[in-house]
Amino acid sequence: MARLWASRRGCLLVGFLCLFVPLPLAAAPEEEESWRIASKSSQAVRAADGGRIVSFVDEVRILHGALTITADAARYLDQSRRAILTGHVVMTQDTTVVRAPFALYDRERRIARFPNGIVIERPSGTAVGDAGWWWRDDQKFELRGDAAAADTSGTLDAEAMTLDTARDVFYAVGAARLVDDASGVIIEGENLQYDRNAALATAIGAPSATFVDEDSVSILITSERMTYDPATNVAIATGDVHVQRGSVEATAGEGTFWRDEDRFVLTDGPELIDGATVVTGELVELQMQGPGRRQVRVRGGARVANRFLDERERPAAAAPEAVDLTETRERIETEAAEIPVEAPADAAGFDDATIDPPEGPRPEDEMQAAIDAEPAPTADAEEAADKEPLPEW
Repeated sequence: MARLWASRRGCLLVGFLCLFVPLPLAAAPEEEESWRIASKSSQAVRAADGGRIVSFVDEVRILHGALTITADAARYLDQSRRAILTGHVVMTQDTTVVRAPFALYDRERRIARFPNGIVIERPSGTAVGDAGWWWRDDQKFELRGDAAAADTSGTLDAEAMTLDTARDVFYAVGAARLVDDASGVIIEGENLQYDRNAALATAIGAPSATFVDEDSVSILITSERMTYDPATNVAIATGDVHVQRGSVEATAGEGTFWRDEDRFVLTDGPELIDGATVVTGELVELQMQGPGRRQVRVRGGARVANRFLDERERPAAAAPEAVDLTETRERIETEAAEIPVEAPADAAGFDDATIDPPEGPRPEDEMQAAIDAEPAPTADAEEAADKEPLPEW
């Protein structure tokens, strides 16, 4: 009996000690967004790779975390964790709504591709493109093929565009054009960045700006780099600046134009030509004062020269081509209203299609690289103009 008790006591002691032996803790699995998909009817088949392909038809609804997707039909590839959505595709997340006739959605990478057209609707405006991609984690869209965007203040269109919804910044690449509805100002360039929060557009790649002054005379400004603030109607041009207004022509390294004041300030080797009169100095200011009236003021090394000028040599007024300011907005509204709802005939062929955009930099990266390569403004024309009153000429 004593031996049995000792044996039992030993077992109890071992069991008691085992309770205090530290056990390795299993790593907590990363939390994955919830995934739910439902429809009125569904059917599953076995794919060649051994995975399942589930077809959903009629009132398809997918919930993936904060994202809600609806469509007429869907195919879910279990092996690649990809959904192929067809007909009346609508993706909603927070205040962003995306509509398309057809879409591919990668559940693992949280990327959506829209190969047959896309409409993006946000409280700040609408954007459209012939094709598009959405990186949910980066909160960025990429639009290609006649990409365009419109808000309450104007429109932006280009060959390709990146929309950063987190920062409310557009990066437009390829024949980019920004139209300010209120002032009628048109900014064009090979590349253009528009920051809605900062109310600032930056254009590079032989940019040009077309203004219409209070006398209804067109003003054309070209340079190597240009920024425009639609809130204040101020444009700053840098590098090989050229200004044309009727018979008045000016060149400089840098220039600032105040649209509301019809005033130019030119620095860095400015030269102003008005008919037979040539004006140079360290700073030249041109102020329009009504029909046929203008005032020129010069600071530093002022020089005025007259020359004989044959009528044939007189600079012709630069008349920019007429631009329909509503063209882009009407196209966006039309595409947004009439985007096709039917899926392409070869929808099934997208099972193995890549979800990534074409090779090469995104419009955002291409635009940023181009901006970084451009020289920064060498002088602040606005500050120079406000230092002291200039003598009249």
